[in-house]
Amino acid sequence: MSDASKTIGSWRTPALVIGFGSLIALIAFGPRSTLGFFLTPLSNSNHWGRDVFAFALALQNLLWGVGQPLGGIIADRFGSVKVLCGGALLYALGLVLMAHATSAPMLDLSAGVLIGFGLAGCSFPVVLAALGKIVPFQWRSRAFGFGTAAGSFGQFLYSPVAVALMDAFGWQQTLVIFAVSMLAVLPLSLALATVTCLIFGASMGLMWLSTVPPTNGIIALMFGTRWLATLAGFAFFSHQVGGFLGVWLGGLVFDRTGSYNMVWWLAILFGVLSALINMPIVEKPVARVAAVPA
Repeated sequence: MSDASKTIGSWRTPALVIGFGSLIALIAFGPRSTLGFFLTPLSNSNHWGRDVFAFALALQNLLWGVGQPLGGIIADRFGSVKVLCGGALLYALGLVLMAHATSAPMLDLSAGVLIGFGLAGCSFPVVLAALGKIVPFQWRSRAFGFGTAAGSFGQFLYSPVAVALMDAFGWQQTLVIFAVSMLAVLPLSLALATVTCLIFGASMGLMWLSTVPPTNGIIALMFGTRWLATLAGFAFFSHQVGGFLGVWLGGLVFDRTGSYNMVWWLAILFGVLSALINMPIVEKPVARVAAVPA
């Protein structure tokens, strides 16, 4: 079994992952292919020549190209989901601002900069790379084919949709509707995440400080509250020493072995040892020798 096939859980079948990735490509390519329809109403509303609109879209194409390798680097380093979500949000913001642009600089910022970088984050190159990392080898060619075809189909599908929406709601509302549709990329992109990391992050977010209240409770019970702040401070210091070692050793081990696996297993070992250390603790006040007057 290939490494890629191991990353797909029971609910994330290759067909489902490819389907979600294809939907992202379709949604991302759709609005961009319809922007030509907005040339006349946008220019007429602001009394611009066509050169203003043309420059904004030319800037979009340029920044899309500039941003694509940057988006790829970030996706390879931090994961495709972050890039897809960030790109979709930039894209949506660009569409909303474009609907309300009343100056050439605002159009350049919205239709040019934001949509350009947004496309770099959520268009098919990032989607295809995510699919290539997730789906099994035998599905990879089909995944690339479906993802690319979905982007092209988005260009075909959104053109009549744009015309219908403009006739029904006007060109500004159509851009806003397209912006809202871009937000669908956020939940769809979850199908393209390594799932164990999401579960681990959610679990740690809930539990990472769960030991602090019982620890302080035991300190107060056993030693009283007179020196509680001092004793709790020492306990927290030991916690931070562990944090220092975890971060530093993580980088050190990765540089030596090319993997964090050893650090994960050490974390599991220390977690088990921490539980065992707590078992012999007797939760009752510690007998202390009373001070004798001189």
